[in-house]
Amino acid sequence: MKNRLPFYLNRLLYTIGLVTFGIYMLHPIVKGYTTFFIKLWFNSYNINHSHPLIIVFVCILTILISTLSYFYFEIRIIQIGKKITAKYF
Repeated sequence: MKNRLPFYLNRLLYTIGLVTFGIYMLHPIVKGYTTFFIKLWFNSYNINHSHPLIIVFVCILTILISTLSYFYFEIRIIQIGKKITAKYF
């Protein structure tokens, strides 16, 4: 018998695979802004990048922003690129 993943897990992994470039490109920006704002809101400058609150929040926010970026920007840019290459090459 084949070991198959449940549909919801398969879909989640597929979506994360689509947005990995956005995750790679956006995580330093999200991490920097998140750390800055958490330090500002909690008035605590002894919180560093490895604080569990920052790690969890950065992961969730990075995946969310990367997903939005993929569906609202990257797909359109890929379509434009395909039209340009089809026309000239």
